Amino acid sequence: MRKTSALLILAFTLLIVSSACDKPASAGAPPEILRVEPNQVTIAWESRSPYRGAVRFAAAGDATGATITTIEEQYGESQRHEVILQGLEPGTLYTYQIETYGPRYQFRTQPPSSSPFSFAVLSGNLEGTPPMLSPEVFDFIVHLGAETQVHQDPFSEFRSKVPVYDRLGPDSPYLKGEPNPARRSATSWRLDWGGLRLVFLEREDDLPAMLQSAAPVAFGIIASTDLVPPLNKLTNGNGALEECRLHKELKEYNTKNLHRPAAFVLVRGNAVRTLEADGIHYLEIPSQGEEDVALRVDVDVESIRAEWLTHQQEYILRQPPLGKQRTCDQCRRLADRGAYEESIDAYKDFIANNQGHFQVDDAVFSIAEIYDEKLFRFKDALSWYLRLVKDYPDGTLTPLAAQRINYLQKYNDFEFIPLERFERIRKQEFSRKGRQQSGRLKILGDAEAIVNDFPICRLAPVIGHWLANRYREVSVEKAVAAYRSLKKTYPDSPEANDVSFAIGETFYLAERYSEAINAFTDALGESPDKTKVIEGQIARSIRNIRRDVIAVACWALLGILLILALTAKPYGLRLAGAKKAATASVILASVLLFGGYLIHEQFDSSGKMILFAVFIALDAAIAFIVSSNIAAKLFDGAFWRAIVGSLLGLLFFATVFYLIVYCLNVHYLVLVKL
Repeated sequence: MRKTSALLILAFTLLIVSSACDKPASAGAPPEILRVEPNQVTIAWESRSPYRGAVRFAAAGDATGATITTIEEQYGESQRHEVILQGLEPGTLYTYQIETYGPRYQFRTQPPSSSPFSFAVLSGNLEGTPPMLSPEVFDFIVHLGAETQVHQDPFSEFRSKVPVYDRLGPDSPYLKGEPNPARRSATSWRLDWGGLRLVFLEREDDLPAMLQSAAPVAFGIIASTDLVPPLNKLTNGNGALEECRLHKELKEYNTKNLHRPAAFVLVRGNAVRTLEADGIHYLEIPSQGEEDVALRVDVDVESIRAEWLTHQQEYILRQPPLGKQRTCDQCRRLADRGAYEESIDAYKDFIANNQGHFQVDDAVFSIAEIYDEKLFRFKDALSWYLRLVKDYPDGTLTPLAAQRINYLQKYNDFEFIPLERFERIRKQEFSRKGRQQSGRLKILGDAEAIVNDFPICRLAPVIGHWLANRYREVSVEKAVAAYRSLKKTYPDSPEANDVSFAIGETFYLAERYSEAINAFTDALGESPDKTKVIEGQIARSIRNIRRDVIAVACWALLGILLILALTAKPYGLRLAGAKKAATASVILASVLLFGGYLIHEQFDSSGKMILFAVFIALDAAIAFIVSSNIAAKLFDGAFWRAIVGSLLGLLFFATVFYLIVYCLNVHYLVLVKL
């Protein structure tokens, strides 16, 4: 009975180990937009395999199709990557791609101080992705709720496009593993974006330093109710306003800085309330509660407007000077609500009735953008973009219009029909239906139909490349076939330049390393500018094959040792010393858990850390039982039992230890050069 129980315990333990063998994907976490400035952007990500990261990027709509590749500055290979893209244009949309990943992403650089922008402020539990968010609308996101956790990150699909901040600084899963004394001490900080300086005020004494250098346009303050009482108590009637130190300091500052005032204060409070006093607009945002709250803030040169996305209420946080007040807000609100035709008519009326107004060029661009991005009427969009470039050659939006003109003129063949069909699929259909397998396949089939209907259109290789990238998520074979078809049908197109490398990446991400090596070898002759990156991928593929071979050998050796321990006469396992082994296992697990806690940032999660500690402790205990049984069955003398038992115990422990690391996080094997 005792032997049977021991066998059941051993089998159960091995089942747990084998069930944990869910090898992580080669690719790591999606990239994050870590820092955004007018002329440079920092992109960060973590990878499963160590390598020297690189980012390929280009201005969106660039007619030349030229891309720039930037390699991270750190020396050697790593699993944590930060790449700084420099020499960028302010307020410009860029596309980028991590060299070892398939998807393409977008970001927009900070605008000049004279250009408008929008950001979102969110609060509440934020247990899921807020449905009202759109990275195409907001330049950045601020959330005032509890600090987000990596395993339930509500902003995961936005971090690759826009930066996310909380009251203590950048909210970044990538940075959570780094020590940050500022977050622990709740230090005030400021975010300069365009013409706005947004001050996150944690301590009242920090305010003078934050106001030392004037903002280009205006200041905004985000403060807690510790610094500003609830707005229902902050009224002129009971004297609380005069007693509020923050209000007095802002009022004094504004008397000396009429043109760059502290315009508004967002108060982390308990309810939605507003108050305007001495030209300062207070808006209270509930920072705790079950309901998610979302606020959109539009910042312009002369005014700042806020709109509750969850309550459909609008507030003016800064009024423009008399004679320059906006008269076209309704136009934008119509577009925000999906009334595109009505919005275009309103913009046209605004242009006709306000010749010489400083926002006419914005209205012209907005009409072109609606035709372009929402209605896909590219002829109309092109004519309005051309009008903007002609009438406002020095306007802040003119460079972006010029980019779109180049793009539209490049793909204007066949009366824009292929472009219209593809843009509808890419921007509308794929975002709505692309998450479901059946919907994704239908969308990809529709994209293939465009190439079949217009095989000689200039957009065909672009669609083919997009299809191949999307097929990576569906089928390796379909993706590889699409890449090869692209290369065969359109060999001279820029999209066909790196096909072999893309095929290699497709096989690599699918963990089909032998095929990946063949494709990367072909890519060496096709892409000499990527020789180091390709050679690195070949080396990693060979290393991964070696790891798999060692794992198979370990499983075979483990099976031999277990069979020998069970089938050598006398049959079964003797449990002499099992209690001592179990006690030692518990002690070892406790020590390992304590040591793991000290270096917990090195683990993917707390669960992985616990699994490592428990499995290694069980490994040691089972290694002792199995090796002592084999030695006792094969040798009579105590000396040889001790020697052989020790050697077999070490062999068993090392074999299972390798399998534990291989199954839980294979990339820890780099520590032992495997």
